Amino acid sequence: MLNDLLAAECPECGSTDTEWHCTQATRSSVADGRLRLNEVTTLFYCGCNCCSETIKTIPGGELAAMMTEGS
Repeated sequence: MLNDLLAAECPECGSTDTEWHCTQATRSSVADGRLRLNEVTTLFYCGCNCCSETIKTIPGGELAAMMTEGS
């Protein structure tokens, strides 16, 4: 499964010029700087460098589980 994620192809334009990035997200309305650790999550997303399409989004916990399993 992990190998399938790395070999991403853009469904919009067909390009294989893709790149993975990560960001932090929160589901609470607390101001930044006052967040607790359990209120922040990491999201990984794959985007196309040609047309800017977001191809896949994966929560950090799921990606860590995939890497641990060695899929």
